Amino acid sequence: MPIKIPQSAFNITAKMQEKAFRLKVEDIDPATFRITGGPEPHIVTWADGVLTCDCKSFEHRGTCSHCAAIILQRQELFK
Repeated sequence: MPIKIPQSAFNITAKMQEKAFRLKVEDIDPATFRITGGPEPHIVTWADGVLTCDCKSFEHRGTCSHCAAIILQRQELFK
């Protein structure tokens, strides 16, 4: 079965990836996650193959370390 890779995965920088490994991912429900470990918690959602986050970095770049944390720590979502 092919893996569905979110488009945001292609825009993750090395710095975002480093930070993503230090963040904690908590499941709110199967498609909603609370990301902690930074200055403030953020909510990431996964719907229709798209990750979105409520942080300013996502608003400006279309990706962020919070989305990277989901991609790196919850790979089972993309199978």
